[in-house]
Amino acid sequence: MSRLLTGCLTLSLILSVSSADLAESTPNGRPDLSLKITVWIYNYAQVSYWTLIRAERVVTKIFRQAGIEMLWLDCTLSKARQQPFGATILALKILPETMAARHGRKLTTLGYAVASKEGGTHASVFYQRVKEVAKGTVDSEPEILGHALAHEIGHLLLGSTAHDPTGIMHTDWTREDLHQMSWQYLFFSAEQAEVLRADALRRITLQESSPASRPASQR
Repeated sequence: MSRLLTGCLTLSLILSVSSADLAESTPNGRPDLSLKITVWIYNYAQVSYWTLIRAERVVTKIFRQAGIEMLWLDCTLSKARQQPFGATILALKILPETMAARHGRKLTTLGYAVASKEGGTHASVFYQRVKEVAKGTVDSEPEILGHALAHEIGHLLLGSTAHDPTGIMHTDWTREDLHQMSWQYLFFSAEQAEVLRADALRRITLQESSPASRPASQR
């Protein structure tokens, strides 16, 4: 049985930050469109449609910079018990405060990811704590949520200990980090991007080679 690994995103301080409109320009990264990861997102916290769309767009651009295309499937809660299938499908839950409290995480924890040695598929983000960081600054909330989602997805693909002094995998976001989110993005390092692409390719190869992905006549 695979040993479980967990990765958490924490904040060194809770701050109120100003926010500019989300930049519309696409980062310079040119993704290999064959490297696609699908994310099933479960909106338990009932995040508004507009906030969620903007957050997903932030995640997409961060991973596109690293060379991976993200595909989103917003799942209804009636399908919450339906587990993701295949190596290239991740499950991401946005939890309200009542559900977040059950996980026993620190008050500064924005989320966590659970991974096996073969690669993780499940992660959660705590929406109330995202809102506390945003401190009611509506324009910054989607950016902070998007970066939190990207950080936890990063743990699923890179591993639980994949932290970095700077960038999206920085474990303790500072005032400068939060300010940058409001007008730009935090990205993966070149080395992390290389590992991400390798893991995405591994997952795709594993998915294509699994019996479930082949026609019945070929099994």
